[in-house]
Amino acid sequence: MTALVTGGAGFVGRHLVAQLAAAGGPVRVLDVAPRPPEFGDDVDYRQGSILDAEALAGAMAGVDTVYHLAANPHLWARDKSVFHRINVDGTAAVLSAVRQAGVRRIVVTATEVILRDWRSNSPEPLTEAEPTPPASAMAGPYTRSKHAADRLVREAAQAGLPVVSLYPTVPIGPGDVNMTAPTAMLRGFLADKTPAFLDCRLNLIAVGDVAAAHILAAEKAAPGARYIIAGEDVLLSDLLDWLEEISGRPVPQRRVPYWLAAASGHVGTFVADHLTGRAPMGPIEGVRLARGRWPIDGGKALRELGLTLTPARVAVERAVRWLLDDAENAMPIV
Repeated sequence: MTALVTGGAGFVGRHLVAQLAAAGGPVRVLDVAPRPPEFGDDVDYRQGSILDAEALAGAMAGVDTVYHLAANPHLWARDKSVFHRINVDGTAAVLSAVRQAGVRRIVVTATEVILRDWRSNSPEPLTEAEPTPPASAMAGPYTRSKHAADRLVREAAQAGLPVVSLYPTVPIGPGDVNMTAPTAMLRGFLADKTPAFLDCRLNLIAVGDVAAAHILAAEKAAPGARYIIAGEDVLLSDLLDWLEEISGRPVPQRRVPYWLAAASGHVGTFVADHLTGRAPMGPIEGVRLARGRWPIDGGKALRELGLTLTPARVAVERAVRWLLDDAENAMPIV
């Protein structure tokens, strides 16, 4: 039974494709990026966009399970419309194609940051039972687009589409050639390009565990089910201690208050939007998300799916080793 992975050349996507291929089943990928060199001949790779109706329909033919990961995962883009186009319109196109093709199961990758107002000061752990926040509670264009896409998925589930939603926290590990926000953060600290930090709580999960959760959800979850895929809550200050111990490199020691980080984020985002066109080091959406970091409860996935977790420290070490040693896949740290 063929599995289709949209966005299979992305960070989580590569790990998911590797696990599916290792299990021996036919794997097909639809992604706009060129074929990753590590994909073997057993992967049916199709370079194309989920917004291309013909390419999407062709990729969907004969498929049993769809893993929809294709998205713009970054926290800044000069053209803000790209978030809605890829994350919302793209999800709508995939849901429609799944419906037309009669696919048995679709697993959609969302993000836990859309499940609570970023301004919330609640000390309560975040769970799947959290009341759905309004779009106005999102921290910026990226989260607004993922919130809108999630609404489409919930509506499709209510209409009977066999869809399962996953809400991963912060994936960490090797192979992030696209430098998503968590890996870019680690790289900035290792390269000594981040002089200070806003201490906050991050929930870190090994990227391989996120991929495994997708497969378990396709096998075990009921249609319409929703799961937070979470690892360990770690203070950023503790993460920095890990980075220094693992790499032997100095890390920043100076903490900054939220108001200063937010001011810097606003200025950096304005400069990026209107002057340089290059991604800021700390976009304001990312700063806002760091402010509202509450405890995460991922116990439902552990109980119902049988997900097992890699220690966060191990995941961080794998990411750091890849960043420092794998020059072919990682941008050099200078």
